[in-house]
Amino acid sequence: MTRFTSSTRKFSTLAGIALVLAVVSSPAAAHQPGEINCYKPSSRAAHAICASTRLSRVDDRMSRLFDTARNASETRYDLKALHDSQRAFVDKRDRCGGSRFCVWMRTKQRIRQLRRFIRHI
Repeated sequence: MTRFTSSTRKFSTLAGIALVLAVVSSPAAAHQPGEINCYKPSSRAAHAICASTRLSRVDDRMSRLFDTARNASETRYDLKALHDSQRAFVDKRDRCGGSRFCVWMRTKQRIRQLRRFIRHI
């Protein structure tokens, strides 16, 4: 009976590790709100970001600033304004299509907006 329990415990441990690895490495786990999911890019602009290290870095910087602004927002009004402006940014950026220069400029502009937002909170 001890042998069966030991085997069952080993199997449970291995199954638990496999489950954790599956969840952590899944495309859904890679996608965070405000970030682009490179497993399923939703636009030509997202494809451009995923294909370019430089655009990925600037997009990561913008995402971190957005998270900082969201965490610093003190009122629902601030939070709503932040989310509305983020939606407007994504719409504007997606109109760039696959133009890396346009995506770069839009994202740099958004970084400046987020810095101003954070300073005024």
